[in-house]
Amino acid sequence: MGLSAEQIALRKRGIGSSDIAAILGEDPFKSQLDVWLDKTGRIEPDESEFADLGNALEPVIADRFSKKNNLKLRRCGTKVHDEVPYAIASPDRRVVGVRHLVELKNVGWRMAMRWNVTRDVVEAPEYVLAQGHWQCMVYGMEGFWIAAIIGGRDWYQQHFEFDPDFASDLLEVAGEFWRNHVEKDVQPPPDASDRARKLLQRMHPDGGLGKLEPTPEIEQLAKDYARARALEGEWKRKKDQKRQHVEGAPRRPRRVGRRLGPRHVEALKGQNGVVKDRQGTRGRQGTDREAHKRSFPLTAGGGRR
Repeated sequence: MGLSAEQIALRKRGIGSSDIAAILGEDPFKSQLDVWLDKTGRIEPDESEFADLGNALEPVIADRFSKKNNLKLRRCGTKVHDEVPYAIASPDRRVVGVRHLVELKNVGWRMAMRWNVTRDVVEAPEYVLAQGHWQCMVYGMEGFWIAAIIGGRDWYQQHFEFDPDFASDLLEVAGEFWRNHVEKDVQPPPDASDRARKLLQRMHPDGGLGKLEPTPEIEQLAKDYARARALEGEWKRKKDQKRQHVEGAPRRPRRVGRRLGPRHVEALKGQNGVVKDRQGTRGRQGTDREAHKRSFPLTAGGGRR
């Protein structure tokens, strides 16, 4: 079940648990730029098919968790922190009778590697732990569960105690982001992710730049770039020539040829490709056993000297 229109509007007024991991740089789905664009109303968040599927499976995961642990769950609304107006949270569920929340996850096979899935061990990633602690801080809870279906077949659940020191660090980072970027309307620097590149393309479909008037600095940069491209082409041509020379060189005979040399191989070859050397006669079928017996006769104890 997704968020209501009222919850979505409320979330734009603060930083939610799905935003804090992006601000930390831990969220694999969005960046600081996503959060800033959303909070300042410049862009509407994308609703992917994967997110829709997660919302559809949320009741299934909640029901399984409830039955496996004999716990009654209740849905949660969106809550604003009592003292920090920009800190908000919309947990998936809360456990009735105790001060614990439940974070429900549908983890696809592409994301399983982020959960360090092995044969017997699964570890929740940092961005999920940050979500859980943020929600506990806003709701005033003592801990949280993570319940997840991994790759459509494996079940994972684990309980975590609330860490107030970690939550305090999260609140400090979120406060700096809110004051320095959202309230001042200053775009955060984009990272090198593909997600940030796509967002910049949506923000500036024409490239964001008009025609630049040439300056001495720009002209010098253009010359340096042209020179670098020329050197790159020259080195690539030399590399190709060297590779062709190496690939066209005659190869030495394998096995004996490496030890004796090509000239000795031809001189020592006997019939049927058998090569003789000081240690006896060797052929493609193996070692000459008669020569081996003559060189290493059996001792009285049955072993060879």
